[in-house]
Amino acid sequence: MYAYIKGIITEISDSSITVEAGGIGYEVYVSAYSASFFTIGKECAVFTYLAVSDDGATLFGFSSKEEKSLFIKLISVNGIGPKGAITILGGMSAKDLISYIISGNSAAISSIKGIGKKTAERIIIELKDKFNDTGVMPVQPILQLDGVAGEAVEVLVALGYKREVAEHSVKKAYEDGMTVNQTVHKAIGGK
Repeated sequence: MYAYIKGIITEISDSSITVEAGGIGYEVYVSAYSASFFTIGKECAVFTYLAVSDDGATLFGFSSKEEKSLFIKLISVNGIGPKGAITILGGMSAKDLISYIISGNSAAISSIKGIGKKTAERIIIELKDKFNDTGVMPVQPILQLDGVAGEAVEVLVALGYKREVAEHSVKKAYEDGMTVNQTVHKAIGGK
């Protein structure tokens, strides 16, 4: 029903964002990974999926079409609903998850909080063939950062941030002439 919503981000939490578009604030549930790609006060397009159940309608959002596509594949797995799929997407990058599905690494998938070994194995069994064709789910390689930006990424990783989140945050924060400390401070929400 809704392919995407283009508007201003007005609120961000670990599990949702609010996008104001046309005078309406849409609450959109996102993974913790996706939440890191949005900035309050900035206009952006949030790719969306509307889930309708007996409890009502819930809007789920994604930072990319690829993440939305993976979400749709995950909810096609028996026993995984939209909330479970968002939890899985918040547990690791899409690139890693696809790699673990293709290689059959159920231990890595079950390391996601709330995902047991049987669920991980079911994901692999039901989705493995869908990712053997590389054209099905293109995954963008992580761009290498060097110099001050690269050092800032390493500091964030050492502080516990996932590498992809750290790289994305540094790319948004870094400006020519900044020190490593200034970059890290700005990347984690400082000004």
